[in-house]
Amino acid sequence: MAEKQDVLYAPGSLEKGSQENVEHATNPAVDYPNKGSDIERKMLRRIDLRLVPALGFMYACSLIDRTNLPNARLSGMDRALGTNIGIRYTLCVTFFFIPYILVEIPANSLFKKSGIRPRLWLPTATLLFGLIMVCHAFSPNWQTLAGLRWPLGAFEGVLFPGSILLISSWYPRYEVQKRISAFYLMGASVSGFGNIIAYGFSLMAGLQGRPGYEWIFIMMGVLTIISAVVGYIMVPNFPGQASFLTPVEKQLVHDRITADRHDFEDERLTLGAVFKNLGNLRIWANGLLFCLSTLPAYAFSYFLALILRQFGYSVRDSQLLSAPPYIASVIIGLVVAYFADRTRVRGPFVIAGALCSMTGSCVLAFTRPAGIRYFGAFLAIIGCQSNIPTIMAWSQNNIRGSTARAVNSAVVVAGGGIGGIVASVAFRSQDAATGYRPGLWTTISSQIVIVIIVLALTVYYKSQNRQAQTQGKVLQNQPGFLYTL
Repeated sequence: MAEKQDVLYAPGSLEKGSQENVEHATNPAVDYPNKGSDIERKMLRRIDLRLVPALGFMYACSLIDRTNLPNARLSGMDRALGTNIGIRYTLCVTFFFIPYILVEIPANSLFKKSGIRPRLWLPTATLLFGLIMVCHAFSPNWQTLAGLRWPLGAFEGVLFPGSILLISSWYPRYEVQKRISAFYLMGASVSGFGNIIAYGFSLMAGLQGRPGYEWIFIMMGVLTIISAVVGYIMVPNFPGQASFLTPVEKQLVHDRITADRHDFEDERLTLGAVFKNLGNLRIWANGLLFCLSTLPAYAFSYFLALILRQFGYSVRDSQLLSAPPYIASVIIGLVVAYFADRTRVRGPFVIAGALCSMTGSCVLAFTRPAGIRYFGAFLAIIGCQSNIPTIMAWSQNNIRGSTARAVNSAVVVAGGGIGGIVASVAFRSQDAATGYRPGLWTTISSQIVIVIIVLALTVYYKSQNRQAQTQGKVLQNQPGFLYTL
């Protein structure tokens, strides 16, 4: 199966609908210049070092910022602002995701159309994100805190889908998951350590007369601002605008993308093209998959420390014990990314991750010993965290054209925001005494639905590939293109 999907195109040789070009497209002997050369290897190292760490650092800091509410609660925010009363905490969590969802499609469309370069666009969103997080510390009441979550969600709605779009613009389809995984899992790992970092910042309580939860907001915001400065220095622009590559390297990037999916040149983005792609059911299926995978991820980000507190652990231990499952998820996620790119398949890995997360959620919901339930948290977090970059990569693999990829990135990440809303509603404060059983049932159900959707998409993609290979059907308006399974 992997050999059939190893599709290469000769630059300049693809005229739509030509039988000769179908043969070229499916002929693995057709390569691009400098493939496998020292020039390509050195170029990839330079791109990787410029792109992934800077974007990952910005995303990691923003992820800590948006998920540090439980740490603030454990460090005195409930007493100071009354966020433990009724649905106040749920509203504070939910208010982040509404603008996060609404902003993404317009933001990614403007990103492509406006000509604003990624080096300016993405770090600026991160800078504003960090400033708003600092403002959280000065909230006099829970209503102000909830209101500040709106602009926080809006700027995150710029950063995350924009980063995915930029990464996918630089690499061929079967090199992208390792990079997306490194980008995303960097955020997940730092988020796991974020509980430990937040605990350290909370020990600043009393300094300048401020309680510990305020110092969490201030210092996390400052860290995000620092990451934005790094982004202004390091983040590259789109490949056609790259100034750090030699002319030979620029041509090599062009040849690699052209050989893989033939969409290096940006299309003219129009409102009609955006709406046309919004009518693509596969893009919405991708968004639903991402929604269902991020639901448990957000649930555990916002509620794991609180769940561990219900096990009988102290505040300190609850925060410290939140980190190891995320560290394990990074290791497993990178292993999954390596083999998914190597085998050039995605669906089976998504199913495995969903089953792992479902099993862990069942252990959390239906067992009693604290040690066993903590092991369940490992399984639940490993499964959903490894699935998130896999689903992002799969969705990008099966979409051609810069406009389609921009819309797909926005819809997929917006689906993640909906998953966050569902998680915040499903895990209610009044369910703490029962171990958040309704929320855990919701995560279990979401993983079952993931398996069903992946199986349906796999059947569809196999059918389409078979028609392309045996009947000459042209997929994605590109002769020789095959869907990734």
